[in-house]
Amino acid sequence: MIAAANLDLSSEWRTLETVPVPSVTSFAFRVFEKLSLRYCVKVTSFEFLAKFNKLTLVDLYGANVRDCHLDALSTSLQLVAIDLGYCRKLTSTGLRDFLRTQASLRGIGLASCGVNGDAVKDEVMCSLSNVRSELVTIDLSECREITVYGLTDVLRYTNKLREISIQGLDWRIPHALKELVGSYACQYLRVLEIGPLTESEPMELDEVLPAIVQFKDLELLSLFNFVPGKNINITLMTNLQNLRLINIWQCHPEIENVIRSGLTHVKLSFSPDSLLSGMIELFPNASV
Repeated sequence: MIAAANLDLSSEWRTLETVPVPSVTSFAFRVFEKLSLRYCVKVTSFEFLAKFNKLTLVDLYGANVRDCHLDALSTSLQLVAIDLGYCRKLTSTGLRDFLRTQASLRGIGLASCGVNGDAVKDEVMCSLSNVRSELVTIDLSECREITVYGLTDVLRYTNKLREISIQGLDWRIPHALKELVGSYACQYLRVLEIGPLTESEPMELDEVLPAIVQFKDLELLSLFNFVPGKNINITLMTNLQNLRLINIWQCHPEIENVIRSGLTHVKLSFSPDSLLSGMIELFPNASV
């Protein structure tokens, strides 16, 4: 299978005020299937994306995307994956209407979408009903407006999920884990990011550890803003034979000590960055 042609304009266009569409040749419009405009905050028009006949994966993380841009894309593109994380000017209505048109989605990034993550509401989650069973990766970090109902509507029916971030969902995290454990995702999940917002009260790791260890094939785990808890038994994680990295961020110092004492074979990292694969990296082939 031939890898999809990839066009990364995120560095070249990051400081541009307008999109130099003439610099993108007609050949590029016919060939490229993956496009990154990550952090291109000064680009204010995205309608040109509709010119890419074969485009299936788009990374717009941190870009200046508005509802009208998504509306223009929805009439011409059927995407496999799109990252709209930190697109501050999107609304729940714009997201909902766009996602309803995308029947081929396998990956969706919605981290802190809208103003402080307020664009991802239950109605947006419900708009994923046609693709939820096929989702491979979903980033819901800091989506503050989702309720337990919205989480349940998607996570209960995930059959192929490999990566998820539920960091910043605070009190909804145990509910999200419950739905994931009860779904087919339990068989496939490889990457999990979890923990409350940094400005929230820390979560006790012993409360969620019994659920985490149900993901037998877990490889990467990110813990944000945790304290050990009174009844922590880190040896439970020895059942996770494939676990190779735990990332710790904004956690109580004792978390590191507890993990090192019980999991000597697991590498630790200390980074605010996500462990989720980028949308373009996760789907290496054109026909997903």
